[in-house]
Amino acid sequence: SINDDLLQEMFALQLIKKFEEIFKKVDIFVKSYEVIITSESSGLIEFLNNTNSIDGILKNIPPDWDLNKFYRTFFKGEAFKRAQIAFADSLAGFCLLSYYLDIKDRHNGNIMIDNKGRIMHIDFGFLLGTSPKNLGFERAQFKLMKSYVDILDGLEGKMFKYFKSQMVRGIIEAKKHYEIISTIIKVMSHSNLACLAGQNIDDVINGLHRKFLFGYKNEQVEQEVETMVKNNYENFWTKKYDQFQYWTNGILY
Repeated sequence: SINDDLLQEMFALQLIKKFEEIFKKVDIFVKSYEVIITSESSGLIEFLNNTNSIDGILKNIPPDWDLNKFYRTFFKGEAFKRAQIAFADSLAGFCLLSYYLDIKDRHNGNIMIDNKGRIMHIDFGFLLGTSPKNLGFERAQFKLMKSYVDILDGLEGKMFKYFKSQMVRGIIEAKKHYEIISTIIKVMSHSNLACLAGQNIDDVINGLHRKFLFGYKNEQVEQEVETMVKNNYENFWTKKYDQFQYWTNGILY
């Protein structure tokens, strides 16, 4: 059979491209990329220009720096304000993607930063309820670390409040496009993709439907985002997974 990993990456990116279109309407940034299968065992994956992984950045800055210190040193004055907005818009995008599609294996080798300060994710081998070795280690809905929040001036900062408002706008906009997202997943439910094999498709779709928060008023969506942020900020399991990746693969966090 054709390389299963690439097939799954193509499927994930079909969904991500759809979210990219949806979120563009509310100035939320998501970056997809192209995957081309060239044979049963090979393919091409588009390179994201002007990016480096967070792991790569941390390995090239002084050991006492974190991502926040890097941002404030690399981007100066007005450039930092622009980078903050870019970071907030893209962080909202990828938090929502992780939330809707249950994307796992989110270590710092799979999370990129570009030269405008935007955060991007790559490598979508685990989604819709699957996880590395199916251990279910990462239990957070999305990755939200202290260094991310510090870039946005802290939990009480105006920029962090802006990030949360973008999350709300994204959920309200996504509601209008539920049918297309669920249809893409249903169409692929007869495939042998690892993320769907052995799963009851009705359970997958019902779980997805709940996440779109139908019937919630805007104020209730705001409250739900507040709860999500509280539960996922510096999440115990996220930190444990980062530690595991450091011990086994030397990926910094």
